[in-house]
Amino acid sequence: SVYTLIQKEMTMQFVFDTSAKPSEGHLLYRLSDHGLYFQYKHDLVSAKEVIFASSLSLDISTDGQLLGVSGFAPTQTWIKDSVNKPLYVRGAVYVRPEENKEIESGDSLPNLIHSQIICDEETGWLRVGAVGESRNVMFATNIVAGLSQGQLKCIWFNPQME
Repeated sequence: SVYTLIQKEMTMQFVFDTSAKPSEGHLLYRLSDHGLYFQYKHDLVSAKEVIFASSLSLDISTDGQLLGVSGFAPTQTWIKDSVNKPLYVRGAVYVRPEENKEIESGDSLPNLIHSQIICDEETGWLRVGAVGESRNVMFATNIVAGLSQGQLKCIWFNPQME
């Protein structure tokens, strides 16, 4: 993946659909290059990357569906703490940009852009963002979005370490 250094903040609304299927694949963290990769079970035709935490991004389809998480995430920057596996429903999460705008690669999520990765070494779960009252939706294999009042508040993920 190619990452852009230009980050534009945009207001986005997030909605979920529990009748839709989450993205299927395999979430992998490679210690050798500090990379987080979502390997899709099916070929990915086209996706945009929206930056949500420093150099992590959400892969978003052309119709706005969240597909996976990827990016550069050195373990040395992770904060070691307890991360409870979230209770969730399975489904799809869609992002809708503000009126008359289009989501572009490099856009960022203002409420998560400065968030750090919290890591629970016992469970393997990682979290970005604040935990609070939210509706949690597993939108891709081992990736859960915490949504509250149309905003993405938190992302939990549990990659296989390699």
